[in-house]
Amino acid sequence: MPRRARIRSRFSNDIRAAARRFRDHEAMSGNLIARWMAQFGDPDLDLAVRLLGNTRYYSGGQIRTMMRALVTQVYDRLQGVPRDRIYFIPVGRMGGGASILARALGETPGVERDQIKHMAEKLSRV
Repeated sequence: MPRRARIRSRFSNDIRAAARRFRDHEAMSGNLIARWMAQFGDPDLDLAVRLLGNTRYYSGGQIRTMMRALVTQVYDRLQGVPRDRIYFIPVGRMGGGASILARALGETPGVERDQIKHMAEKLSRV
C-alpha cells in the first residue's frame, strides 16, 4: 500500500475532521491533507495530527464578521476623523492572508475602495 494511503487509513478520522473544518478553503480535501501529512516522517505523523487539531481556522464568514467588528471599533475609536482620511492596510504579501483581508474589507459596509491600501503600494512610494 502506498505511504499516503497508509496515512489516510491510519488517520482517517483526523483527516476527515480537518477536511470538514477547513471545507470552505479552496480545493480542500482529505487527499490534500494526507499529502500535507506525507511531508512528515513516520515518527512525526502524530505531531502532524496534533498540528491539524490545534490549527485555528477561520472561515470566510468568520473573517467577514470579525472585519465588520474591527471596522466598527476603528470608526468608534477615531470619531471626529473623516472616514475618507482613515485607511486600512492589510499587511502581508499579495496572494496570501493580506489579500483575503483586503477582499473582506471591500465587502464591509462603510469601507470605500479607496480606503483600502496594499502594502506594496505603500512600499513603492518610499
